[in-house]
Amino acid sequence: MDFHESHPRNELIAKVFYMAGFIESWGRGYEKIKNAFIKEQLQIPTFEQVRGGILASIPRERFTRF
Repeated sequence: MDFHESHPRNELIAKVFYMAGFIESWGRGYEKIKNAFIKEQLQIPTFEQVRGGILASIPRERFTRF
């Protein structure tokens, strides 16, 4: 992943998530996602900024029947 600046869109919500233990810090999410996909030997998703949000494209490499 390329370097990117990390700024929470809503600092109040980010602080609540941090204090609740849901996040350890902001700015590491992409790195953690990338590492998890590498660990599972999957193609790394691509991320784009679209209309003020983030679009994650995750290639479907494994199929599971339920």
